[in-house]
Amino acid sequence: AELTPNEPVKYLDIAVAAQAAADGDLDKARRGLDAASKRDTGDPIQLDVALLRGGVELAARDAASALVAFKHALDLSNDSRAHFGLARAYALTGDAANARKELDATVATSPQHPGALTMRARLKGAPVNEAQALGDLGKVLDGPARAKAAPDELSRAYAARAWINLERGSASEARDAFAQAVKLNPRNIEALNGEGR
Repeated sequence: AELTPNEPVKYLDIAVAAQAAADGDLDKARRGLDAASKRDTGDPIQLDVALLRGGVELAARDAASALVAFKHALDLSNDSRAHFGLARAYALTGDAANARKELDATVATSPQHPGALTMRARLKGAPVNEAQALGDLGKVLDGPARAKAAPDELSRAYAARAWINLERGSASEARDAFAQAVKLNPRNIEALNGEGR
């Protein structure tokens, strides 16, 4: 808002598209990212354009377009953000096998990735290895990944731990973990459902 309107500023269009995405105006974000992807094609910013486009498509629940965007990002750089985006897109399509493969790739490139560790622990449609799941969640909630986790990520991790505890019959531990999840994010549907259960 403080920039001179008639003066060209490098990456301003990408910043405006990102702002539109954050504000929920996905169509405006798509238009801005389409334009940005056609300019400066050799510029390293194209990785961020592709990653942001994938995030916009996930927000729109368009898994096919998200897969295209994150695969393009992965072509540009073997980046944990691209792998994690692919994992979320595959999970959205219900492809648990490919989602797990991308989560493993995310953790291989970024061992303390709180989102990937939490998602791997509680991946829908995939068999759960309880020991690995609790180990992954332990890294997020009690270990080195905690410092990298945002409050929403911690809330999801507490909810995932709570569901595992509930499924193995530890209702009081589950109740405490669900309460922690809701305290961190009162809109965490998984945690609220768990508290009700």
